[in-house]
Amino acid sequence: MGRQPELRIPKDALLCVICGSDYSVQRMLVDQFLKEVAPGQAEFDVVELDAREATPQQALSMALEVPFFAKRKVVIVRDAHNWQGKEVRRMAQSLHTTKPKATVILLCAEKKRVPGAKEWAVFDPETDSLLSQVGRILDLKALGVTQAQAWARRYAKALGKDLVPLAAAHLCQMVGTDLGRLKLEVEKLALYVGSRTKIAKSDVEAVASKSPEESVFRLAEAVSRRNSSHALALLNDLLRMGQNESTLLAFIIRQFGLIAQAKYLLERKCLSTDPSQVPAEVLSRLPERENIVTFLARNPYWRDRYAAQAAKWSWEELERAYLILREADLKLKMIRPASRPADTLREAIAKLCSS
Repeated sequence: MGRQPELRIPKDALLCVICGSDYSVQRMLVDQFLKEVAPGQAEFDVVELDAREATPQQALSMALEVPFFAKRKVVIVRDAHNWQGKEVRRMAQSLHTTKPKATVILLCAEKKRVPGAKEWAVFDPETDSLLSQVGRILDLKALGVTQAQAWARRYAKALGKDLVPLAAAHLCQMVGTDLGRLKLEVEKLALYVGSRTKIAKSDVEAVASKSPEESVFRLAEAVSRRNSSHALALLNDLLRMGQNESTLLAFIIRQFGLIAQAKYLLERKCLSTDPSQVPAEVLSRLPERENIVTFLARNPYWRDRYAAQAAKWSWEELERAYLILREADLKLKMIRPASRPADTLREAIAKLCSS
């Protein structure tokens, strides 16, 4: 798999789309870019718009103005996903043709499902394709682990700390690659180390909160070993952390779905962190969302763990697990008679652990 691009707005970009649910993280990327191209009094060359009040044509007109002090004119548009794809394409085509000394930054919500299209998109497949050609789309939800680690180290440096590479890798393994969560965890670590400059792996282990993904995987590992006491202890920890029962069950169902996909790929000798190594025919049989191939491409360190889990489950056991989890889901939705939600989950875990 090729080297992942660095998570930053290119200095000479005509256009950059940042899609994600956390505006504060989007803003951090913008501010980092502004420090490079519009320092000091150059704020005069920075224009901020709201897509609900401005149009793509207005953004283009401002981008075509010559900058006074900055290296480039910068036009930042918040909630740009509210614009129509056709109008955005016109703006992108004009930027590509005129090549002004400017950068238009579109801050958008997460990618969404588009009717009739295979891929999720910010606007629509045609518009997203053109935007990728003219500029760059930074998808904060689809980050690779290398990008997330580099971003965490840069953010720590901005806070005056040195998050060493081993600590950055361990942090991403514990909390995932979501930048909103990483931002909070790096801030916690900076406070924890106090006057110390370096943030070590031991600091991460002491302070960082495990992601639900990591905790649920450990729960699945305990279930695979048929260790009901450990599995129930992990479940109780998750409940004490305030995890909603329905959300937690969805995580567990997703986990077993990924294990089943890993088993399917293992049997075909193509469980890889590189999507290009998975035959198209095999890929076509996997779900579009919650896809093990996409997940491992972003989080390669999970590959061996999923391989180990997949080897421990037969297809008959996975089918039985699915039926147990489906029954629990029906109970939580009040379609079947049930006790308290937490007890419903405990009952399901106990059944999964039974031989």
